[in-house]
Amino acid sequence: MRSLNVVLLTGSTIRQGMVIKGGGKLTKEYRIEAAYCLLNSNDYARLGKPEKVKVKTEYGTVTVFAKEDAGMFEGEIFIPRGPWANILVSPKTMGTGSPMYKGMKATVEPSNEDVLESRELFIGLVKKVG
Repeated sequence: MRSLNVVLLTGSTIRQGMVIKGGGKLTKEYRIEAAYCLLNSNDYARLGKPEKVKVKTEYGTVTVFAKEDAGMFEGEIFIPRGPWANILVSPKTMGTGSPMYKGMKATVEPSNEDVLESRELFIGLVKKVG
């Protein structure tokens, strides 16, 4: 299976914020607005233009929808800040009180796994811990 080494960037988006403000973090609409990965056009093509990708860091693994974005640099990906990105980021804050949301090493590869709704994602995490 093809995979790429990339740098993970996360951040909030306007549309994601609009869904959250309406109290919709557990909705299908929120999954659409937060459970995706933007990839540079060349990287997207190298992966075979998949519908979904599995993203892995040393802290976790998650499957999200893949989207081509010509504005991204090769070798970097963007996932909106939220439950899907939070699985991947370091819990270490280096004294800032905020996790490292940008610049983490990651791998990305095509995936046939389901993109979980946020509720399913949370239940899966609880089962792993409990």
